[in-house]
Amino acid sequence: MPANSWKAPQEIVDLVDEIKNKSHLPRLEAASIAVVIKDEKPFVNDKLNLGKVSKFSLSAKMWHQKPHDFCITIPADLWATVLNEDQKKAYIDLQLTRCQVEYVPETTEINGKKKAIKDEWGCVKFTNEIKLDTEGNPKWKVSGLDLEVLTSNIRRYGLWYDELLEFKETIVAAVEQ
Repeated sequence: MPANSWKAPQEIVDLVDEIKNKSHLPRLEAASIAVVIKDEKPFVNDKLNLGKVSKFSLSAKMWHQKPHDFCITIPADLWATVLNEDQKKAYIDLQLTRCQVEYVPETTEINGKKKAIKDEWGCVKFTNEIKLDTEGNPKWKVSGLDLEVLTSNIRRYGLWYDELLEFKETIVAAVEQ
């Protein structure tokens, strides 16, 4: 861990567990999530610095007594000076929403070969079956901050930071045209 990063205090780890258990089960039930505080500014280029979510690689897991699947990195100044208690919950929920499990794609057999089924937009359709690695553990991925992730977070916590409010105003203005 870089010198400007440190393990999050237990109260933040507890909050992550609370929100995970409240809103992200059973999807993240098997996921182990580390939380790191990093000495970073709360704003970058006049935008809220949302930190990052990363997936632990197999080699990174070898160096930990308790191997983690994901790491949430929280900018220290964002947590300490910008977010209020409700926003902290919404922020953690947003990061947990980005932690995803991979699913097995729907397939069909064409000329003796399995081929993924796609929808009318060309996107692969997935089953509800979780994709497993060679050791039987769920395969994980990190979703970007896309509309699906933001929509899921907004359903639970509302428009909790300025850029989301600006996005709402843009949508309302577009609908009114």
